[in-house]
Amino acid sequence: MVRPPLSLPVHLALLAIIASRMRISSAQLVGTLSSNPAQPQLIDLVVTNPTDVNISVLAWNNIFDTARPFNLMIVDGSGATIPTRTTHVTNAGMDFDDLLDLKPGQNFTRQVSLDHYLMPEVGQPASNASAVIMVQTAFQGLVDHDGVYNIDPAAAVQRDGNGALVALGNLSKANLTSITLQMEALRTSIAIPDGPRASNVRREELWNRGMIVQGEDCSSEDRDWLEQGIKDAGLLALSGIKAIDAAPKTEVVNAQPHPYPWWFGRFAYDHHFGIRIKELLTRLNGMATRTSSHQMFVRCATPTDEICVLDKTEGYAFNDPSSFNTKVVVVCRLGLDLPWNMWPCTGPSGSNGDSIGSLVAHEAMHDQSLTGFTAFPRSQGEIYGEAPAHQYAIEPIGRPDVPDSRPDLNPDNYAFFLSHSWDVGYGPLPWSGPVCLNYFSAPGK
Repeated sequence: MVRPPLSLPVHLALLAIIASRMRISSAQLVGTLSSNPAQPQLIDLVVTNPTDVNISVLAWNNIFDTARPFNLMIVDGSGATIPTRTTHVTNAGMDFDDLLDLKPGQNFTRQVSLDHYLMPEVGQPASNASAVIMVQTAFQGLVDHDGVYNIDPAAAVQRDGNGALVALGNLSKANLTSITLQMEALRTSIAIPDGPRASNVRREELWNRGMIVQGEDCSSEDRDWLEQGIKDAGLLALSGIKAIDAAPKTEVVNAQPHPYPWWFGRFAYDHHFGIRIKELLTRLNGMATRTSSHQMFVRCATPTDEICVLDKTEGYAFNDPSSFNTKVVVVCRLGLDLPWNMWPCTGPSGSNGDSIGSLVAHEAMHDQSLTGFTAFPRSQGEIYGEAPAHQYAIEPIGRPDVPDSRPDLNPDNYAFFLSHSWDVGYGPLPWSGPVCLNYFSAPGK
């Protein structure tokens, strides 16, 4: 669902807030989207650093990530979203290679073919459509550095001498700040290709419901691990529902932090908001327990998988056109090394954010057929890490630098909320112990 555009007074008010709250007012990039009428399917993207300082952008799932399709939004003349094919990668830590540097006056250019993005529905004929094309315009990165920057090693994946996983990276330690891009949407005409014929679409397992493990590339042990991860995702969803029901209905000053308002801010005190989130979590539990009509495939990565070759990648998700555009989650070796949910109230708080159940739940939040929303509406960018996700929740309008944003549109806010709800004992059976809010030590600070 595409939201209606904001009115001019609202835009002006938001821009005023942005200007007053930006840590460095010159931390802005400017860019253009254009196409040649003779080749409308080819989109040229140019981004410039117009400031007099160095800017380095975290190139995760955005236009600066040149290794894979970024998140592109296309709507037709009526405002309806045109499905696009993207690959969302979940990283477990960052290092210098994840930053793209733009010096003062430097340009970043990229050309993309819409043929690689458009995702026609099965059986639909080719057609032409007027379209508005938009890209993500909010990022994280470093601003105003001298070209040499230090990133705390704790932001990277931690392994022992034998290569075993010790801890996932803490992105909060990277001290990233918000970076915005000023770029107008492109209005053009596009050609939507033929959809695959129904007779050519793979149908095995399509009659099954819920999250289905496709284990051709899994060892028997890894397949069992994925099955347990799916079950854990279902338990996390039920835990979130219990936490919402038990949460304070109004803000309580100086109270022990509660997971629900901590990750969703003032929205947590809106009764109708809570009903909607509980409905979404009920669908997630239905997928995990295979009682829901929503479907998602879960696979192990092959040994030669190009995306999983980096040991900081937990997994990635994409829509598979050979299976009626069903969402597919591929779990990398690092993701398979993640533990199951730890027993609640045994700490440390937040440990289940590093579980395979949390990873599966996070990826499910990128499935629009489940959530009913696009995870990256209009100008919004995904927020990575505990501290940024919490800040995202407590800002009065979401993030001040992202006018069209809300914490309930950010998958990480869900993943942390569900993990911490389980941590403090809101979990369903097999957990039957008391709630231990003291184990919720305000993570993300």
